[in-house]
Amino acid sequence: MSLIDLSLSGLSEPGTKLIEKISDAIGVLYEPTRIRKKAKAEAEAKRTELISRLELEGIEKRAVERFLKRETKRQENIENITMQAAQSLSESDNVSDIDEDWIEAFFRECEDISDEQMQMLWGRILSEEAKSKGSFSRRTLKLLSTISKEEANLITYFGKFVWQANKLTPILFTDENGDTEGITFDKLSVLDSLGVIQQGIGYSLQIINTLKCIFSMGLRNDCLIKFLKYFCIA
Repeated sequence: MSLIDLSLSGLSEPGTKLIEKISDAIGVLYEPTRIRKKAKAEAEAKRTELISRLELEGIEKRAVERFLKRETKRQENIENITMQAAQSLSESDNVSDIDEDWIEAFFRECEDISDEQMQMLWGRILSEEAKSKGSFSRRTLKLLSTISKEEANLITYFGKFVWQANKLTPILFTDENGDTEGITFDKLSVLDSLGVIQQGIGYSLQIINTLKCIFSMGLRNDCLIKFLKYFCIA
């Protein structure tokens, strides 16, 4: 019986290959998508029938219902993230052999991600790993799983101030009023607490009369530097 019900139609060959690799890794089969409303109704009927057959009462019945509801939601999240990754792969992409242990670790970290924007982020992580094995370590996955949507948005916004020469360096430009396009001290403190930057060792350089360039030295977390590299820097 299929655990994930996805449509492969319209996917590139690398996208289809990615889904097949995931299937091999976690024992998931893929089949053409049925009408979603019908599938949901059938699943609800089967769940009700299963619980009735178990002849459970009270707290046991509620526990089973909660378990099934939670796992159904997780399954939906996994499917959405998988499809995001598959759809982002083009015909020119070369899908590598993703480590099966990595795939299992990946889905453990993102199975509770329901927000659409964050699912897109995790789908991008999966597709980048598919294109280049070893792009994201398990440590990186663990760290990113602890970041909220708001924190991810802040890191992404901060990424436009990061320049890459020999190494990634955040550069904040200020006008004559000291405005830094919304990057306040409080936001820098959040980035510091997340390990993105290290405050206190920066310096200012006068470029012209009305513009300053503030270097915030020390991107100090390899995991989040990789986040910036893949998702935030053009």
